[in-house]
Amino acid sequence: MSGSPDCVDGPADRRGSGMLNRLLRRLQGRPAPALTAAASDEDVAAAVEEALPVGAEAMPDADVAATLVSPQELADLFVRHLLGTAPDEPAVDGLADDILDRLDAQTQRLDVARLPRLPALVPQLLAVLRRDDVDANAIAALLARDPTLAGDVVRVANSAHYRRGAAVGNLPQAVNTIGSDGLRYVVLTTVMRPILQADPSHQAAHAGARLAAQSETRTWLCGTLARGVCDAGEVQLASVIASTGTAALMRMMPRPLMAQAAADINFGTRFLALASELSTRAAAHWRLDETLRNALQAMPRNGDDAGALARVLARADRLSMLHALHDTGDAPRLATSENLDERAQDRRLLASIPVTSEPVAA
Repeated sequence: MSGSPDCVDGPADRRGSGMLNRLLRRLQGRPAPALTAAASDEDVAAAVEEALPVGAEAMPDADVAATLVSPQELADLFVRHLLGTAPDEPAVDGLADDILDRLDAQTQRLDVARLPRLPALVPQLLAVLRRDDVDANAIAALLARDPTLAGDVVRVANSAHYRRGAAVGNLPQAVNTIGSDGLRYVVLTTVMRPILQADPSHQAAHAGARLAAQSETRTWLCGTLARGVCDAGEVQLASVIASTGTAALMRMMPRPLMAQAAADINFGTRFLALASELSTRAAAHWRLDETLRNALQAMPRNGDDAGALARVLARADRLSMLHALHDTGDAPRLATSENLDERAQDRRLLASIPVTSEPVAA
């Protein structure tokens, strides 16, 4: 997430800030775009209000002044940020369609069995965390199978957010300290981070870090938005799987070429739709629940006409993109809803996101 040691804050991020300012200036002086209804049902809204921590206050003046963007514009801005498209990169006629057609053809031929998948330990842990009759020692025994994961759990338990006294020195104590919600977040984001950052090249490392940060933010938001609405573990699992398709697409073509193609205003929406299709295929191959697969498929459509899990995932995705764009520095504040109450709730959610990758109770 924002402030995570895995996030790279370099020239590409500063270029992203200028790009946002330039693109948003184009929006001035024209009517606000009509927005597609998304995860704003009364049950979700009420659950969010209850889950938000005390002190995460909204700023009404800023809510009113925020620039309204459509889902397509948000996707375009985020993909430019993700790929590191230069602010003054000119759109080349036909390049975006050519790159997208090639990506589409490659995804159709791709054997999803070759995609990196979550270790078998993850579904076992998620299943255990749903049970009330499993103690910390049993959970610690599972965690001990993965030394990296076990180390991350102990590290987080000793973080400023969780530590209340003497240092936590063993796994059972760490499990008790961070609780099931925090543990679920640590498990999912720890095992996913190296998958999203597998490409070692310089430009790819920047993009991989941005994708990992957005995935972690979305996963944390899913935990908050799911409270009282749907199963938090299932929607957080959907969140980390949602990034596998994006990571795969980013490895299919030379990154500079994709960054140039993203200068076309229509590139972002179709790019994310292709990524969603690939993630959904992977989830089907891994025999994940149909509800989860439907949520992945509906995410680019903002969860329209879908169930509660899909709406939670879509809203968390939207907010995680806003969070990534706001974190570029001097970018103007953006909003995706015309409703000021929903804007205020979105702002409180964004303000409540941890400033590091350390989880809080979802």
